[in-house]
Amino acid sequence: MPAYRVIYESMQAQLARIGIKMDIKVVDVAFRPTADSNLTQFLHSDSIVVTGKSPNVNFAHYDRIDSKIEAARNETDSHFCPSRGRA
Repeated sequence: MPAYRVIYESMQAQLARIGIKMDIKVVDVAFRPTADSNLTQFLHSDSIVVTGKSPNVNFAHYDRIDSKIEAARNETDSHFCPSRGRA
């Protein structure tokens, strides 16, 4: 059972107290934003509104972090921090 289901079950119980029936349906696949998706859409130059390759929500037109976002995508060691070395 997904860990977040308890939140929905609590909501279901609260709504039931006031006469609202809520069904919970667990789906196999759901989009959950990752650090990469958030960093890419808000900070990567490809996401710069109007001028980017895939314009999204980089309204700041920030373009100085692309290499770090791209390097993080390929990093497999979750304890590695490029600015500090290994943890």
